[in-house]
Amino acid sequence: MITTTSAASLAAGSALRSVPEAQRPEALLLLALMAGAALVAARPAGLGRYTRFVSYSVMIGFLTGISVNIACAG
Repeated sequence: MITTTSAASLAAGSALRSVPEAQRPEALLLLALMAGAALVAARPAGLGRYTRFVSYSVMIGFLTGISVNIACAG
């Protein structure tokens, strides 16, 4: 099943690809903390309301692209 979680893990894996393997656990922790901080900062700014402008068709296309990317990489 391909969901937005799959897209997030694919993006995290791509971001950590250039990091040396010995440093990846620390880099993953830093990446998670930075993403969490961005989400916490976006909440009081009211940026969540913009997600309703993303149409269903766009989300289907995005998730289809992610699934093709995963299938071709494997």
